[in-house]
Amino acid sequence: MQKILDVALVHAEAAEVYRKTSSSTPVEFSNNKLKSIDTSFSEGVALRVMKEGRVGFSSTTKQHDASTLVSNALATAQFGADAVFEFAPTAEFANVRNFDSGVVQIGVEQMVDVGRQIVESVSALDPNVMVSVSIEKACDKCEIANSRGLWVSHESTSYSVSVSAEIVEGENFLQVYDVASSASAGIPVDDMVSRIKQKIVSGRKNAKISSGKYPVLFTPLALADILRPILACANGTAVHKGFSPFKDKLGERLFAASFDLYCDSVRDGSPSSTPFDAEGVAARRLPIVKEGILEQFMLDLRTASLLRRAATGSAVRHSVDSAPDIGVVGLELSPGDGALDKMVAQIRKGLIVDLLMGAWSGNPFGGVVNGNVMLGFVVEDGEVVGRCKDVMLSCNVFEALREQIIAISKEREDRGETLFPHVLLDGLGVAARA
Repeated sequence: MQKILDVALVHAEAAEVYRKTSSSTPVEFSNNKLKSIDTSFSEGVALRVMKEGRVGFSSTTKQHDASTLVSNALATAQFGADAVFEFAPTAEFANVRNFDSGVVQIGVEQMVDVGRQIVESVSALDPNVMVSVSIEKACDKCEIANSRGLWVSHESTSYSVSVSAEIVEGENFLQVYDVASSASAGIPVDDMVSRIKQKIVSGRKNAKISSGKYPVLFTPLALADILRPILACANGTAVHKGFSPFKDKLGERLFAASFDLYCDSVRDGSPSSTPFDAEGVAARRLPIVKEGILEQFMLDLRTASLLRRAATGSAVRHSVDSAPDIGVVGLELSPGDGALDKMVAQIRKGLIVDLLMGAWSGNPFGGVVNGNVMLGFVVEDGEVVGRCKDVMLSCNVFEALREQIIAISKEREDRGETLFPHVLLDGLGVAARA
């Protein structure tokens, strides 16, 4: 990395080197049977340079070929974006604890045993239930050095489990899903299996609901689709370009006082946590919305400079060969004071939504979420009576989270990447096939 910096600075005014190494071992079960076991290792380096007021970028998996990496970055600089920012300076960084040597030591046999236990437990409900399981352990190391004297490094581990199950009965096709990840191997697999089995039991019977407006309880799995418009509007790029409706709303109350939304990228135990973002800016627990008030935008170095604000440690890289962009790490919604069982019990007629399909395809800047209910359950007089089919849900997220929150559960589900409660909203539009 030092050699790359030295070579780059012969020709450029400033430079930044990003290096990442990753190793992973996934174990896959499909249709109740072991499908594959694999191990992979990747290593790459990316370089950004600033030359004559423009930014150049290149990447390679051949780390020791510094001259080619630098030449490519310099060549792209003539077509690059204006260098309106400086690379990150040295700073104080949080002590993020998300490396567990126990994850590295987990054997493939142990992962296969866990997968088999999940398959056997879920399929015990009915031999016709087809179960797929993905279990993966991984170790990542990220390093960033730049011409301002920054040199940081962080190593993390992750252990993830995802389970899907499906059953076909006549014309009915039921598919359920659950996922969790952690920096340690302490994922409560029994809880995941219990949720999967309960969804199957509740979903094997169909229940009708007419078109209209109803209370809807969103599970932590479904909340990601509901929160997407808020995150899109709090993105610094959308704010700078002017198409975010939040652009002039910092400090204003836009949501209910019970609504708190954070990007917590330094939470211990989360596999995606990091003391610094993809540009070397100190990461932190960033309040997007606090007590209903819009507190912060998510800003990388470029958008922070353009908006004349401080960077918020919100830069991510989707891969080594992609330049930094604004992204979400460690999304957290604060708990409320509602008990989940009582929240369900108070629904006279409504829905529990666990999975939406197609909700991401709309215009997030209008706040409208429209999606087919991929997995949802009809509730009558506080009891789940069956799965809903051929139902579409529509709501304006900005209005619903400002005026239509009935309750937020005190119970939350920690899925590693997210920490969410259940949220009960009133008066949402439901369209059902007659």
